[in-house]
Parts: sequence; C-alpha cells; structure tokens
Amino acid sequence: MERKKGFIDSILERVGIDEAPLFRTPDYMYNVSYWLGALVTASFIYTVITGLILLLLYEPANAYGSTMNIINSVPYGPVLLFSHLYGAYIMIILVYIHMFRNFFKGAYKKPRELQWVTGVLLLALTLGASFFGYSLVGDVLGIDAVSIGTSLLIGSGFPGATTIVGWLFGPGTDAVESSNPLVRSEFFDRILGWHIIMVALIGAVFAFHFLLSERYGMTPSKKEKPEVPAFYTKEEQQKFNQWWPRNFIYMLSLVLMTWGVILIVPNILANLNGAVIDGSKISLPLVVNP
Repeated sequence: MERKKGFIDSILERVGIDEAPLFRTPDYMYNVSYWLGALVTASFIYTVITGLILLLLYEPANAYGSTMNIINSVPYGPVLLFSHLYGAYIMIILVYIHMFRNFFKGAYKKPRELQWVTGVLLLALTLGASFFGYSLVGDVLGIDAVSIGTSLLIGSGFPGATTIVGWLFGPGTDAVESSNPLVRSEFFDRILGWHIIMVALIGAVFAFHFLLSERYGMTPSKKEKPEVPAFYTKEEQQKFNQWWPRNFIYMLSLVLMTWGVILIVPNILANLNGAVIDGSKISLPLVVNP
C-alpha cells in the first residue's frame, strides 16, 4: 500500500530535493574523515551568525570599551563573544586537518586540481579574516599583532608595502592612543571592513569550492578507486545513498556536534582559569585604554 504524502513530502516534491544534483554517498564514506569539510563549514556558519550579532554591538570608535560592554552588560555576551572566538580557532584547526588529510590521500590530483587550489585560497582567507578579527578587540595582544604584521610587511622589502599597509590599517596603531575618536574609529573601521570583506570572500570562494566538490564527489578510498582520476561515474552514483534524507541527517548531526563543541570548549577552558562564561563580570588582560 502506497504511503499517503504529507505536507512535508509535498514541499520536498515542489522543491525537487530528491532530484537535486548532489553527490550520492556510499556506505563506507559515513566516516568523519570524509566529512571534515562539513565540520569546517559548520564552524564557519556559526562564526558568521555570531559575528553578525556582534557587529550590531561593536563600536569601532570605542573598540575595547564596546568589547567590555559585550562581556559585562549584554545578556549572554560572554557566551556570544568567546564562542565566536573559539569557533574561529576550531575552524582554523579543522581547515589544517582537512588540508593535510586531503594532501596525504591524494585529493589534489586530477580531476580535483582546481578544488585543491580554491581550498588553499580558503586557508589564506581564513587566516587573514582571523588576523583582522583578533585585532578588533583593541587590547594589547590585538594591537601588537597589527604592529608585528605591519613591521614584517614593510621590512620584507615587498614593492608597495607601505601603500598596502596604508590601505589595510589607515593611520596605524598610533591611532589607538589618539584622543580624537575619529582617528581611532578610522583605524578600527578599516580592520572591521577588511574582516568583513575577507569573510565575504570566504563565502564566495567556498560556494565555488562546494560546486567543485559536488561535481566530482568525495575522493574514493584507494581500495575502491586505486587509479587516477579517482571518482565515481554518474552510473555508479545511482547505487549509492541519496542526499535526502540520509546524507542530510548525517551532515546535520555533524553540524550540531561541531556547534556543541564550540559552545562547550570556552567554558571548559574558563573553568580551568577559575572563571565561568555565564555572563558574570570578567576582564581581559593587558588592555589599552584609548
């Protein structure tokens, strides 16, 4: 007896999700090592969501003051801020694990050369976005990071290095101690602007990276496909599990697991230092008061 279609079934039929050209997955690929890219994506989505909320609360003209206000005055502000920070840390760690795993598995070989190149570009953009985001707090560690970065760039002898530093940082770190809020704002406005630009570029390059990954699918094990190019044909994929619902449910479980780790890790580390990320008043060390 044929099952009667419900409301959800009707919606899925209209959307055509069953026919979507998404990679079908063989049983042996339901292993976290094959889904490291999904973990990176989950971390990225979490940091974007929390970053957009922080953007509404952050004041470039009063970088450190607004950061402390988020921690001490905004409900669940510490949870929001520190989970955003550790979400970025976890994303960077996962990007490196993902990259090295694919390198040793030969996932950069034909036909995935362009996918590998976009992955390396995503690593560079992730590090760049993290650098600018780390400096937005306005404490000594963040400002020193900018000072070291500018010194390395200028000292490298790279043609146009001084001009590039001007584009990136405007008036430079001296603006932090300026009594003029407009000067301070210009410095942190630029850092915030570049942070947002790089995050947007990550999203754009990732969309292309994802398109390529869906085109050729995950790299098969050498036991299944020992020769290069290693990928499953359309005919072979028809025998595998569809994206909906099994792939979707598996991926959703990985996303929720990643978000759980991002929320738990800051609290564990805070407890080791005797502080709990529960909204109580805490202070950042080594601050620069503008």
